[in-house]
Amino acid sequence: MKIIEEEAFQHCESLKRIHLLGVKVIEEGAFADCTALEDVEFGNELDKIGWEAFARTSLRKIKIPKVRAIEANAFVNCEQLTEAAHLSSEDLESVEYGAFMYCLRLRRIAIPLKNDILDDCAFSDCDNLTQVDLVGGIHKTISSLHLGRWRDQMSEEIDTTNQVLYTNSRYTDGKTAAIQQWIERVLRKIRHYKRMHYALLKDAISLLELAIWKANLIKNEEGEHPAKKTKIFEECRKASTKAVEGTEEGTKSDVDAARRAARVTCGADIIIKNVLPFLNNDDVFP
Repeated sequence: MKIIEEEAFQHCESLKRIHLLGVKVIEEGAFADCTALEDVEFGNELDKIGWEAFARTSLRKIKIPKVRAIEANAFVNCEQLTEAAHLSSEDLESVEYGAFMYCLRLRRIAIPLKNDILDDCAFSDCDNLTQVDLVGGIHKTISSLHLGRWRDQMSEEIDTTNQVLYTNSRYTDGKTAAIQQWIERVLRKIRHYKRMHYALLKDAISLLELAIWKANLIKNEEGEHPAKKTKIFEECRKASTKAVEGTEEGTKSDVDAARRAARVTCGADIIIKNVLPFLNNDDVFP
């Protein structure tokens, strides 16, 4: 069965558990008002959860491995729900208006790091929602950041929100707005470090290019005194080490000085493999 049709099981008040493996679409009100329903197993082919599909049920925890859209009021008034995990980082496009409205016990959710994924009031009146877990490779990306202070700042940004999800009590959609703002801050910081990586990588490539040219010069200079060769290699090593360790001040002048010392113009074609794959991952970090 690929589709659970509209209101197919609505008001089945004795239904407690269901397995939806292989289901692609759950249409409007399919399980609405199944007041005894506590457990649902979703499959890896799910595409859409329709309007009020699980409204006013007794679900306690839900884990959705894959889904593209969670429509308006899909889980509205699920008052026993405490955790919701949406682990569909590449597929989830929208959590629509009021999808989890009035889930009074909801404390924790998991969502991918994407802009414009939450409609207004998606978590309206979820007063106990305090923890948001980012999924979809974000932690792998943080661990690959070049400098420890970059990793620490990113982790601090994420942990701060997970400790207390600040909201403005004047607005019913305060939780949703807080999550949206936090996601934008995380994305903005990731983009900043991505630019830093590009700059650092550019300097490192220039230094590596220079070192290769110097090595070729030394190789072609017959009768060169060994001490002079050693000195040139040591200069290259020190300059390269400074760039790779992230020293930003003086890096350009070091490169220029080294080039003048060698009296060469860099022009070699350099190919560096496996350099921070996330730098080219524009789908996640546009």
